[in-house]
Amino acid sequence: MVRRRKRDLYGNWVWEDDDEIQTPNDNASSSNISSARGQSSREKKSAEKENDEQLSLDWKDFVAISIASLETFLLPIVVFILILIGILVGLSFFR
Repeated sequence: MVRRRKRDLYGNWVWEDDDEIQTPNDNASSSNISSARGQSSREKKSAEKENDEQLSLDWKDFVAISIASLETFLLPIVVFILILIGILVGLSFFR
């Protein structure tokens, strides 16, 4: 067992044990976690494809996306029109 110091994602020093790191030569079929060090690019792509295939949208998701897009696009236009109407009404009182 070898302990090494390394920096984590946030720059903090952490201890790393060699026992926790899986190598590609490990034939442990019981663990589903594979280390990023031991994965090839082909294995990473296949894992990403599996994750993408698991994601699917339901009809409720499409309704939520369409409502959000309408709010994003139409709401500023409606607010602009209301402001213009307010300005026109305000100018008509001062004539």
